[in-house]
Formats: sequence, C-alpha cells, structure tokens
Amino acid sequence: MKPLITTRIYPTDYFIKVFETLDLWSAYIYNNVNFSFIKFGDGELFCMMGANGQNCDQHPYSPGLKEKLLNAWNYFCNTPANNIYVAEWGDQPGSFSTPQYIAPRQNPNVPVFRFLQDLISQSPNHNFNFVNYEIIMHNTVSEHKFNFFKAIKESSRKKIFVGPERLSGVCRFLNIQTHVKVPLINAFESFDTILTNTLNEVAENAIIIFSSSMPSKSMIHLIHERFPNITCLDAGSSFDAIFVGGTREGQLEPGLLQIFYRDIL
Repeated sequence: MKPLITTRIYPTDYFIKVFETLDLWSAYIYNNVNFSFIKFGDGELFCMMGANGQNCDQHPYSPGLKEKLLNAWNYFCNTPANNIYVAEWGDQPGSFSTPQYIAPRQNPNVPVFRFLQDLISQSPNHNFNFVNYEIIMHNTVSEHKFNFFKAIKESSRKKIFVGPERLSGVCRFLNIQTHVKVPLINAFESFDTILTNTLNEVAENAIIIFSSSMPSKSMIHLIHERFPNITCLDAGSSFDAIFVGGTREGQLEPGLLQIFYRDIL
C-alpha cells in the first residue's frame, strides 16, 4: 500500500472525492473508456480576461491565445461527449497564505475568481464535471494516483506525449511511443506546427498527454472535436516535479517522487 504524502491537507470527505475520481479514471483506462481532463488555471483565465503580460512560465498572453482559450472553454461546456472533466481553479490548502484543513476556495474579491464565476454562470448546463485542480499534479501522491499512472503505463493503446524535450523521461515512465516536442517558452508561437504534428499521430482510442502550457486547452479542443473517441489529459507541470525539480509552489521533492514511483519508473 502506497502512503498518502501531501503538502495539501484537505478535509477527509474532499480527499475521498479525489481518490474516487482517480480510481474511476484508472478503471476507464483499463476498460478502454475514453475521458478527458482539462485545466484552466489563473494564467489561462487572465489571458481570457484580456490581461497583458505572461504566466509564471513566461508564456505571453495575446489576443490570439485569448480567442482560442475562450473557444476551448465554450467547446467543453457544450460538447455532447461524455466524461469531460475540468479542473476547478481555487486556492489550495497550504498554498501561500491559505490555511490547511480546508477544501479549495475561491475569493470573490479576486478578479480572476469573479471572471471564472461569470464564465460558469453563462453556461449553467455545462456538460463537464469539475474536479480538484491538482488531481494529477504532484503536490500529493497516494495509492490511487500511483495506480492511475500505472494503468496508463500498462495500457496497450497508442500513447502520445506533447511536451518539451526536458520531459522526455515521461515517455519511459508511461511507455509512450510518440513524443511531439514543443518549445519550453511560448509554445503558442508554434501552435499550428504542434497541432499538425499531433494530429498526424492521433488514432482512434489514443491517449494523449499534454504538458504544453496554455495552448494545451485549445489543442485538446481541436483534436477532441475531430477525434472524440480519444482520451486527453492536461498534465501541465505535473511531471516537472519528477524529472526537472520544483517549478510550482507546493510540489513534492523529486527524490521522494522517484522513490514513490520506482516500481514503474
């Protein structure tokens, strides 16, 4: 039995919901049931608001990216496809000045949270399920998360990783056959090339994992629209903590994670 190790101490009932979702996703992988998980974080939301500047990884905001992100949000709200999951942005327990022992929360005095609530209110019948924002990130590990990644590794389905060269270890970790490489900074500048290269590799029932910053949401939208019978996972910075080191607040240490996953690394 793998231990629960975390920098986020949620209430017990919230932990249970996270674990149940991971177990469900593992069952989906083993039973060839497709689903998709997409993360709209503060960087994406600021860009969608029309903000100037860049996110924490120096990926710049732009009108073109804003349009693609809004189109992606609308697609995931309205697609008739089953099993679409969207990460619910919120302040995590133990993150910066947020106390532990609480569920993630949204401060209505913060513009990005007000914008998110406005987006949700415009699509009250959205066809997706909200799940914990960090559900596959490495601020927390557990038996459930280990089993989820083990299920992906053991799957015989075609697997594609869309991410930077420095995360090439992900292909070994999850037995991924195809690595579509993206620039570490400003992947949006190469959006069309990355999308074309990925589409050229897609097959029915494929599993595609993205670590391509903000453009990932639009890529998943456009690929899923054309190939609805696939699984797309927006991993974001999840694998940084294993193969690169700390790139986000609250990530567990690489050495600890390498020991945790040593049976499948």
